[in-house]
Amino acid sequence: LFNNPNYMGCWLVLIFPFSLYFLISSKKIIIKLLNIFNVFFILLASILTFSRSALAGIILSIPLLIGLKTLIWFVPFVFIFLIFPIFLASIQIVPNGIQLLFRGIIPDNIWLQFSEEGFARLESSRFEIWKNTLNLINQRPFFGWGGGSFPEIIYRKFDIWLGHAH
Repeated sequence: LFNNPNYMGCWLVLIFPFSLYFLISSKKIIIKLLNIFNVFFILLASILTFSRSALAGIILSIPLLIGLKTLIWFVPFVFIFLIFPIFLASIQIVPNGIQLLFRGIIPDNIWLQFSEEGFARLESSRFEIWKNTLNLINQRPFFGWGGGSFPEIIYRKFDIWLGHAH
């Protein structure tokens, strides 16, 4: 449905406050259970996009919707269960044993989003994407390759799927 995790994350962050509102305001037990199910799967889908902006949007929307009084317990909760474990898994100054423990708990795609290893890999691949894009433009500068052909050309050449060149 979405060709980029950030697009999907944006839509999930957009509907999350409405789902959370319906969960809070529902009175009947069956409706509340359905809303719990809905909120859980929106959160799960947001996490599985591995989009930093989606995760930040979800985290920021909770205290804004529930109320700023929740910051007293919400900020420590986010720090202890989200930020601190990712920090321990991704920062090189942490002892190797502790780092490996948290890397075993946190999925690779999440802690790599915040680690030097992940950023180094991202920058390298971005450079390669831009270099190959410029080569494709040089090959057909006037008429191009056709609308929407970039992902397929890159997939055939490198066996990775990229939706766009930027």
